[in-house]
Amino acid sequence: DKVTGEIVASTDWTPSKDNYDEVKTPAVTGYVADKETVPSTPVTQENIEVTVTYTPVQADTQKAVINYIDQDNNDSVLATDTVTGDSNEKINYSTADQINALLAKGYELVSDGFPADATFDDDSSVDQVYNVVFKHATQTVTPNDPQKPGDPINPDDPEGPKWPAGTDKDSVQKDVTETVHYVGAGDNTPADVVQNATWTRTVTVDKVTGEIVASTDWTPSKDNYDEVKTPVVDGYVADQASVPSTAVTQDNIEKTVTYTAVGKIVPVDPDGNKIPDVPTPDYKN
Repeated sequence: DKVTGEIVASTDWTPSKDNYDEVKTPAVTGYVADKETVPSTPVTQENIEVTVTYTPVQADTQKAVINYIDQDNNDSVLATDTVTGDSNEKINYSTADQINALLAKGYELVSDGFPADATFDDDSSVDQVYNVVFKHATQTVTPNDPQKPGDPINPDDPEGPKWPAGTDKDSVQKDVTETVHYVGAGDNTPADVVQNATWTRTVTVDKVTGEIVASTDWTPSKDNYDEVKTPVVDGYVADQASVPSTAVTQDNIEKTVTYTAVGKIVPVDPDGNKIPDVPTPDYKN
């Protein structure tokens, strides 16, 4: 009351919030806390004090083993690295160098089981084991990308596996022909007619072992050579009017068309005797 100076009314006390937040205990390397968190607590009109106590853990030497596994060779171990350190300490290790070295040898990474934030545990009786898994990379040899047997498969590993026999150009591409030869018409004999076809396939090589692991069937660029009609040569008759369409094979095909001279018209008398000094024209072909 502003006249008398007396308090004439008051409200109940109201807090700005009902509860303090939960407080997670910070991790401290080499120490263990007596409580993982300080739980959420109701707000009172008194200050609240809570104490978290750390005690040192024993500094046992821990060991981590990182294995590099070849899943295509019965999960054999390609390499192993061992790292030691203190409990709860970050493991100071990277798989990058070993991974790059194995990639250079023709391997392909499947999974890197070593996490970037890995830390040592506090159980020295059991080693921590991490696996980095690889498989064999492959490369497919095509007619557009043939290889030279004996050359290194992996450029960064010159002493490693070499390209095997069966990966050169002739092993993945065969060029074949059908040739029709013409004979017997003297200077008028037609030139040869040549048709071309190509057989191709692919070969897949294991880049770690250098072995051929797969190959496709040979496939021709066309199934048949075209029919070749025999050119007409005046005064000659051919033994075939055309060379028929022929299936393409992996061997060269040779065919021959032979011309022979046509006969003449020879005038004779009623007794069958040749009449002298009269023209003897050729039959037309």
